[in-house]
Amino acid sequence: MHNTGPSTCALSGYPRVRVPLEDHRDRTVQSSLQRVTAPGSVAAIRDTFDSHAGGYVGLVSKSTKVRPPLVELTARAGVASFNLVWIEIGPKPCPVSRVFQIGLSGVARLRPTRVMAFVCSSVDVTPFVNGASGSWGRSQ
Repeated sequence: MHNTGPSTCALSGYPRVRVPLEDHRDRTVQSSLQRVTAPGSVAAIRDTFDSHAGGYVGLVSKSTKVRPPLVELTARAGVASFNLVWIEIGPKPCPVSRVFQIGLSGVARLRPTRVMAFVCSSVDVTPFVNGASGSWGRSQ
């Protein structure tokens, strides 16, 4: 996320993510063409603090509760990032997603992001962090 506006803003928590799945048929599984997902299906989205692709790398309080950081985005230059993680290889054909819809909570429209992905699992999303690198600390 990039703040292109004239004012500083802040984010905390997780982006809104929707992953529409398309029917996918794999001719190698059976000659009659196997239906994998019903049209209009969406992948399950799971909020997580960390994944094998990154996430939380900071101290945990004595209560062991971790809260998403408050990320301050400076005017016209502030950047925040998050990770989306899913599995593309499964024992059977996986549904296809050609568009991920990503947006902010409370914003009516989700902005489509073009991605060609085979989604064999739920999609994990990490909270917003400072910078474009996915690191918990300040961006450089």
